[in-house]
This record gives sequence, structure tokens and C-alpha cells, in this order.
Amino acid sequence: MLVQNISVSYIMDVKTPFLEPNYKVTRAREIMRVTGARVLPVINNKYERRLLGIVTRLEILSVTSTKSELKVKDIMTQPPLIFDENLDVVLATKQMLSKDEWYVPVVKGEEYQGMLGLENIIMWLLYHRSTSDKNTVKVEEVMSRDVVFVKQDDLLTKVWYLMLKHRYGGLPVVNEKNKVVGIITQYDILSKGKARIRLESESEPLRIPVKEVMNRPVITVLPKDPIELAGEIMVRRNIGRLVVTDEAKSLIGIIDRADVLRGLLGW
Repeated sequence: MLVQNISVSYIMDVKTPFLEPNYKVTRAREIMRVTGARVLPVINNKYERRLLGIVTRLEILSVTSTKSELKVKDIMTQPPLIFDENLDVVLATKQMLSKDEWYVPVVKGEEYQGMLGLENIIMWLLYHRSTSDKNTVKVEEVMSRDVVFVKQDDLLTKVWYLMLKHRYGGLPVVNEKNKVVGIITQYDILSKGKARIRLESESEPLRIPVKEVMNRPVITVLPKDPIELAGEIMVRRNIGRLVVTDEAKSLIGIIDRADVLRGLLGW
């Protein structure tokens, strides 16, 4: 196994921006918009760098317009996993996949060191494999076929609810013929200024159709494509999941980073 006897500190991301507890949530939202980060560590200050918690896109999405003055300490959560910098990558990968956690903060004692993401492991596997290492696993062997999708005329509030309830990072968008016409992700909502959907305000929720926010044209893969291709696209374009279609762009499934990693490792 190619990642055996490698510590997480060797492949973790040390450039992930950090938050401090007294930052306003609006500042955290802007950092996520600009950097594309999915999870941000919260540290006590930039000198001691003691890890206090994390903030994910879901926490940011859950903040409505009536609570815009909240601070990071009001919404941060404790990470389900924290890795010591010397932990073996194989053990770390097994824990991340079993807990369905894509990002885990790495520490030395209590001091924050960096963030380990599934993409860091995928990148290492893809770029340190010999020709003989490559397998013949196809996208269709690891993808999910039971796909939750939305229509292009559905309201953004529906997507918002689905993301918060089921922790969906993104949803395919189809037309009346089940053809994929786009994808809508947490980042699309944040980056286009639609994060503060007024679901708790006294006024009516914003009636924004999905087609105004979705990303198009959507990047897709075919069922017979090798998972290496899917992994390369995810890493190169910072995409968490890819829609799987047939040649006619009909929706067949979806493949995410965890699926790719399991396929690459044969797990």
C-alpha cells in the first residue's frame, strides 16, 4: 500500500486559513467564499495556535439573516476526529472513511498544525503510483446509484433544507427529461451571496429558483471511466463529487471523494 509508513504531517495541507473565536461569522463566510475551504479550524490565536474547534460550510449555511452578528465561537463545533501529526496515513484514512469525515485537523499536542483532507490522500495516491499499481476499477463499481436530485425550477430553500438535514455537499440538477443540466453545491450558495436564506425571519423566504444559482455546464464522468480520471478531476478542480451520466447526459449516479479513495485502495 503506497501510503503505508507515512505520517499525516507529510501530506496534510498547512495553508488552510484559520479562524479565531471572536471573528464575526460574516468574516468566516467571506473566507470560505474566497478560498473555497469546506472546513476551517478555530484556534485561540495565531501565536499559540491551540485548536478550539472547527467551522464547516453547513454551520455557515445555517446562519440566517436574523443572526448575522454571531461570532465564530457561537457556531463552531468540536471535530469528530483529531489526528496527531505522527499518525500513520493508513490508520487516518480508515478512520476518516468509517466516520465519513472528509477533513480532520492535525495537531502536535494541542497546537494546530494543518488539515488533512481526502484530496490530500487521493493526490498522493495518484501521483505516486507506478503503471503496475493502476487498477481497472470503473466509476460504476463505486458510485452511488440512489441519487437525490433537484429540478432547475425548484426553490433554493428546498436545496437548503436537504443540505442541512442530510449533510449533502451538492445535488445534481435535472430537467423534465432527467437530463443533467447543472449541479448546485454548498459553495455555489455561499459564493453567490445566497447563504443567508431568511427561513427564520418574519418575512417570506426568498423565492430563488435553483437555475439562478446552479453551476453549469456541469462536469460529468461516464460509468466506464476509470476512477483515476474521476480522482484527477476532483483534485485538479477542487470538486467534491462528480455526476455520472450516460452519453446522452441522463443521470445515472454520483461519485464522491470517499468513493474514489475506497476504489483506489481496494477497500
